[in-house]
Amino acid sequence: MQVMVDLPDEMALLLDETGGRTGRGLLVEAAASLVARGCLSSGKAARLLGMSRLDFLDEMARRKLSVVGVEHWAQEDA
Repeated sequence: MQVMVDLPDEMALLLDETGGRTGRGLLVEAAASLVARGCLSSGKAARLLGMSRLDFLDEMARRKLSVVGVEHWAQEDA
């Protein structure tokens, strides 16, 4: 699915930490938010983003997002 979103320039700059990858930043933020709220497992989020679970958890920590509920999904991610 493709979604078009108009973002204020300032918000796009905050998401675009990788130099030209605002869309990727938005996807990582969305996945991390879903994991923090307990709606998505960290393993599934990592797979959807094409990264390892450990890299995804490191990314959540770097963004200062909670990993509350991650243990809840440990069985599924193992």
